[in-house]
Amino acid sequence: MVSNGNISAGEIGGIFAGAIALLATLGHGIKWLLGFTSAQQTGRQLKLDQWHRELTDRENKIEAEEVAYRVRIEGRLIELEGEQGKLLAICHQLAAAVRTLDPGSSALRPYDEMLRSAFRIDPSLPPEMIAELHEIDRADGSAGEKRRVK
Repeated sequence: MVSNGNISAGEIGGIFAGAIALLATLGHGIKWLLGFTSAQQTGRQLKLDQWHRELTDRENKIEAEEVAYRVRIEGRLIELEGEQGKLLAICHQLAAAVRTLDPGSSALRPYDEMLRSAFRIDPSLPPEMIAELHEIDRADGSAGEKRRVK
């Protein structure tokens, strides 16, 4: 309260405290307006950047491992297909040799059937050739359904 035009010490303290609070509020407002970041926000951003780099590195490593695995498997598949083709050719040559020596060989029939069931007709063959193979099967007396077409 003001009495006789004198300001009391409590009023001076209140005015001073109000001015300090107002200045602090203005300082924080200016800091916010200018976009200053705190050390905590900077640290958080650094952690996020490091996590993103680690994640990218892990994804690249996994992708490289998958590519290497796929290349290895495809190489092995090509190898096995080559071996299978050679084995098939050998089986057919042996069967042809036995047929030449003994055309009515009863021992050859089960192996013929196993070869036909194991090695299907290639779907890339022309339809006429597939039809002729079915005719050969029927002429041999073996069931046409034994040879499966992919």
